[in-house]
Amino acid sequence: FFRSLPEGQKDKVMYAEALLVYANTAARVAKHRQTQAGWMKVSSVEMLDMARRNADEAGKILKQLNHPNAGNAYRVKGVIELSQKDFQQARKYFRMALREFSKSEDGCKTVWCAVSFWNMHITLKALGRMPESL
Repeated sequence: FFRSLPEGQKDKVMYAEALLVYANTAARVAKHRQTQAGWMKVSSVEMLDMARRNADEAGKILKQLNHPNAGNAYRVKGVIELSQKDFQQARKYFRMALREFSKSEDGCKTVWCAVSFWNMHITLKALGRMPESL
């Protein structure tokens, strides 16, 4: 899919993907940072706020381009909520991610679609809704 995009759109997709990598990493680091001594100058709250903003911006870009990976922005937002143990919000975002991925055949084939299913399973399990996750 990426190779078929015009050059101007490739730059936007690469920027959006970089935002998502940063947001996903920030969510994971913020989760672990809460249990660590202050080794970073940025608080966990600031990291998560930045991660949310980056995921939102990436989602807007990818949706404007009708990119099959647009659902990954919702998945990352779910990861952010999952890192904060807000399982209801995480579930909402993983569901949105799966809906977005299902809009195209290419979206269903991305690795992030599979990861979204796994994230949903983890979330439903944490909510005590194991039968739903199977």
